[in-house]
Amino acid sequence: MKLSVLPTIIAFLLAQSASGGTNTAYGGEELSVGRTTDVHAVHGIQTSSGSSVLVGKGGESESSANTYAFAVSLSSTGAKQWGWGSNKSGSDAANSVAELSSGDLLVAGWRTVGSVGKRSITKISSSGTELYTATDFGDSSSSNGAYEMIVVDSTDVYLAGLNKKATLDEMAFKSYGNVPGGTAIVQKMPFGSSAPTSSDVTWSREFSGYFTAKIVVPIRADKVAVQLFGEEEEKMAAVVMLNSNDGNIVWGPTVYGDEHGEGTDMTASVDGTFLVMVGHGDGGTGVGISGRVTKISVSDGAALWDNSYSVGGNAKLIFNECWGVVAQADGSGFEVACGAGIEYDTCGHVTGQDKTASCCWGGGRLPTMEGTLTEEMKATWTEEAPLPL
Repeated sequence: MKLSVLPTIIAFLLAQSASGGTNTAYGGEELSVGRTTDVHAVHGIQTSSGSSVLVGKGGESESSANTYAFAVSLSSTGAKQWGWGSNKSGSDAANSVAELSSGDLLVAGWRTVGSVGKRSITKISSSGTELYTATDFGDSSSSNGAYEMIVVDSTDVYLAGLNKKATLDEMAFKSYGNVPGGTAIVQKMPFGSSAPTSSDVTWSREFSGYFTAKIVVPIRADKVAVQLFGEEEEKMAAVVMLNSNDGNIVWGPTVYGDEHGEGTDMTASVDGTFLVMVGHGDGGTGVGISGRVTKISVSDGAALWDNSYSVGGNAKLIFNECWGVVAQADGSGFEVACGAGIEYDTCGHVTGQDKTASCCWGGGRLPTMEGTLTEEMKATWTEEAPLPL
């Protein structure tokens, strides 16, 4: 399933949030640095200075299958401040970004070194200058790896992703679905000023039967929750709770995929007592795909409730896919970023018409702690009119 337009929704929502409600439109050419083919922003953060930093990948050219990593900084008013591009031969991608206390940034993903796909961490200054890229984390020929998420917690860094993938095919992650193959891995390491290597890792834990670890969420001072993805439907949304000091399992992996569908993002409540996982699945209709939200107990992994959210429309359409979630600071609920309408027919949801444009619905949803939808923001656009201003 090709979901190439959804990260643009995420980029739009982040730019809107950072600018205090001023909608700023950015196409792929403006987000990227250097090459501009098939550009995807797949993750972003709001920094301590109030800017937004988005990371992702683009194509080297129309005739090349290689990808390149990029990062771009947007001011609090939505203006582009700087852009970074890897500009190296071969392929690489930026899957996640985190901010250090210094204001410098860590970008996690993967890049080819020779014929090997290696897990990578690039350190970028607050002004957009690359300080180093580290790739020495144990990957080798026919045992490729990639980081999908990086989180800074005090002086430590948590990394989630995969290793031991036999080939470099479909190293897609967030923007085209999920990577097939590999073994999920989670690591913790302290972070200093020099480029890290595998010898710096405090602990590392693998999860056989799962292709990748998608999300890592530190909770309080002693726990870290990890969202896993596997091939079987029930494993497409799984969570394991680890002791953050040694990486030992507290509970799980517990699977939620039969009810939830595919898991895409996860966060913890402000008080640290439960997790909220978002994604998309059947939604109980038997046709189409609806956004899914599941509330999970931190103490034992029990699913406290799961809800389906849909914008409706043609049964062939993706009704709603949810890709990002953050907790509201006051503890009252969560903000969820979703998109819909890109697979079949036109924006009018009329059966039998040719697909004449890529159509999207993007929105912010505000479920309370008990799953009640309290507020909704919608926007619709086509390729001819990319984003509403």
